[in-house]
Amino acid sequence: ALEFGASWIAAARLDAAARSDPDALVRAAAAGPLCRAAGGQCFEQLLAVLADRDPRVRHAAASALATLGEPVIPRLADAVPQLSEDGDEGAVLALDRLGPAGRGAIEQIASSDPRPRVRNTAKLALGRLPGHEH
Repeated sequence: ALEFGASWIAAARLDAAARSDPDALVRAAAAGPLCRAAGGQCFEQLLAVLADRDPRVRHAAASALATLGEPVIPRLADAVPQLSEDGDEGAVLALDRLGPAGRGAIEQIASSDPRPRVRNTAKLALGRLPGHEH
């Protein structure tokens, strides 16, 4: 019970740091450990961090989400329409970091998201945006 309590406290502190520390480097550095401290139960917290204004933080959150593996793909793809501009790009990045398994979800986003910017982000991840080689 003591070990669980310590993990919970660490996860809560890392969640607070990842979401609201004034220093972007601290927010970025907290994303990966947050997932480990939370025992992989960090999807919702990292989804919020994907919307950070700093691209380094979004990249760290995307990398941490990718460590959760293929089971997060449907949840991540389903979240894209509800995410902010920065968050939806971060979600596409996380799906891309999941490798071939995430490509199907990116394909779906590229073909059906109602926002042209999000479709273009997905096409860029797939290497299909004219004028960009991937």
